Amino acid sequence: MLISPPFLPPRTEQQTEDEWLDMAMNGDAPGRGAFPVSFNLGWHGGIHLSAPKTGNAHEPVRAIADGTIVFVRPPTQGLPNLPPEHPLMYNGATSDGVVVIRHEAEIGEGEQARVVFFSLYMHLHAIAPAARVNRFLHRKEVIGNVGYIDGEMGRMHFEIICDDANLARLTDRASGPLPLTSDGRRDVIFGEIHFHIPAGTPVYDKPPLAHSAQALTAPPKPIRPSRDKEPDPPVALSAVHITASDMILGVRYPGAEGNVASTGEAVLTTYAMDGTRTGTPLREKDGEADLYKHAVRIANACPEAQRPAPSAVYELLRFGRVIGPDKLPSASLPHWRKLSYPGGEGWINLNAANVRKFSDADFPDWKQWRLINDDTDQDSRCGSRTIRGWLDTDKDGRIQPAEARSRLAEADMAYKLRRVIARFPTEWDSSTIEARWGWLKTSTAENPTPLSTADFEALRTHITALAFWPGGTELPRNHWHWHPKEFIRHFRKCAWLSAKDLARIYPDSKYPLKALEAEGRQRTPASIRETYRNDINKVMRKYLINSPVRMTHFLGEAAVECNFLVMMAEGSVSFARNPTHESFQPEDAGFYTPKAKTDYLYYLTGRLGNIEEHDGPKFRGRGIKQLSGRENYGKYWVYRGWISPTSFESTWWHPSNPAKAPKVTDPQWLSINIYNAIDSGGWYWTAGAQDNKFKTINLRITSSIIDQATVQAVATAINGINRTTGKPNHLDERLKETLWAQNILLDDKK
Repeated sequence: MLISPPFLPPRTEQQTEDEWLDMAMNGDAPGRGAFPVSFNLGWHGGIHLSAPKTGNAHEPVRAIADGTIVFVRPPTQGLPNLPPEHPLMYNGATSDGVVVIRHEAEIGEGEQARVVFFSLYMHLHAIAPAARVNRFLHRKEVIGNVGYIDGEMGRMHFEIICDDANLARLTDRASGPLPLTSDGRRDVIFGEIHFHIPAGTPVYDKPPLAHSAQALTAPPKPIRPSRDKEPDPPVALSAVHITASDMILGVRYPGAEGNVASTGEAVLTTYAMDGTRTGTPLREKDGEADLYKHAVRIANACPEAQRPAPSAVYELLRFGRVIGPDKLPSASLPHWRKLSYPGGEGWINLNAANVRKFSDADFPDWKQWRLINDDTDQDSRCGSRTIRGWLDTDKDGRIQPAEARSRLAEADMAYKLRRVIARFPTEWDSSTIEARWGWLKTSTAENPTPLSTADFEALRTHITALAFWPGGTELPRNHWHWHPKEFIRHFRKCAWLSAKDLARIYPDSKYPLKALEAEGRQRTPASIRETYRNDINKVMRKYLINSPVRMTHFLGEAAVECNFLVMMAEGSVSFARNPTHESFQPEDAGFYTPKAKTDYLYYLTGRLGNIEEHDGPKFRGRGIKQLSGRENYGKYWVYRGWISPTSFESTWWHPSNPAKAPKVTDPQWLSINIYNAIDSGGWYWTAGAQDNKFKTINLRITSSIIDQATVQAVATAINGINRTTGKPNHLDERLKETLWAQNILLDDKK
């Protein structure tokens, strides 16, 4: 899902995601259109936003995601100068323009990750001519301008709603708290990774041996080492703390969420089960780069017979579990991480059998997410025992207006209420006004000043003038309401591209249509994109290429490297005719055109580990990043566990010695296997680029601005510098395609 706020004010370079989103969606104050309840505990299904200004003008209202307009009501003309008795002048001028958009999106892999939700833009003063019913809109398109609410210009009511079936798809449950008896969902994983650590878990004050499930440390070094003496065995560590209650360790990577000032960092936060933090979050400055380094170190420390593929270990460290095709030889391989506990810090095994793993996609209770169903009656008064319990400070069973005002103003309460997902009737249905609001005529603790009959009729007339339900939404009157800012904040971490998203990044017009037709395989741009889309999403998620700016660089570079996913093998026209066999003709070469067939046999000889005459075509560029050379192939084969690092000698290349070189069989695995074609590019991005000193290219992306300098820095990390031009090869094309991807992925205005 690609999603953004309904206003897109300019963003400063070092502004965090949260800071920018709070500026873009300013409002939601208690008593001024807050979610989900008012001072008298009436349900309110959205929030009132004040549009930010650029210069003297309010920012226009924009579609938050791709979708189809299902309802439009033009605003009544004449505001704010209508007669005071007009229904839209109740309590001051209130605009009545409405746009409702139906969004179909994907938040992960598979049918259950396909979701539908609606965004509702109310109190618009003007609606854009292009905002017409049944028209498909792209994210960021202008739909109108803010209007009046209660006499104040520049405001808008904004809602995000869904039905029961899509609540279950969005949150992976239909009711109640998150079950802790098994790991969280695998089809959708994003944001912070959470580890549920049960009471009674030991914590150690030193880092144990990385490959040992037992808490062992290396023995002290002998004062006088002896070659004849067997090395001392590892020493068992004693626990310095035993957890007294269940707790959560959360691991997140701010740079992958778009906070470029925190690029490369990992943040480890310990939570109690009620969500309160324990101690100060631990910050690993090199947390991103260390993922790969630690994965290799752990794999190499294991005995040869039980040596895991570093790629599987990497996923264990990244997600807390292996979600890709590679497996761990032992389920007990440890995952030691440092955490804060009451009174100190220590090391804990996050892959112990009783530790459960989740992510933000599971909407965990300790992050205050609550599903509250209040449809036992049809009124619009909050009957939730949970919310009423939060607000009832003296616990007398009644909530006086003063209590509500005091509690709703508290920061912790505001946070809890923003994480409520509540089911109650829409406020835009004119046929249910009496059932929903008749209680306002009765004196209660929450409503000590009831409305008179005349006052209620004036309110009824006003509500009727604003009502429009169902307005093309196809939803029942009772549906689930989300805090819009929290919904957007949460799903901006998702970054899963739909077919339509990828089609905009790699549009049909950029494909060699005549060549595709001539190859005779009935491949089309759509079929090519869909072949690889799922694995592109999974690989970007795996290697922390989640933020819009990182995705922009990754996909912009890939557009040039593999010709918009068309060429997963360099010079692969012959291969394209037969996807199960890589016959190769030198004249088919896409990035190298030899003068004669024999030239290609020596292509890149002496570079990238190519030491034999056939290494050029054998280890030619393959995959989304066109991985090239025996050296890179050998490293990737080791990373995936296909060959052992002990099966060849480190001196095989210096000097050249084919007998000692890595034996890479079936190099076409990088092109004929869909996952390998994409994952090899993710590995190269993370650890394989010599010109980036074998560090993740994510560390190069320290600016949210896309320009020639940033594109050149990334291209240099991938391909190095052409000695003739002094620039990376095809820099102009890389810049062009990266800027194109920026239009779709980033929040820049169109």
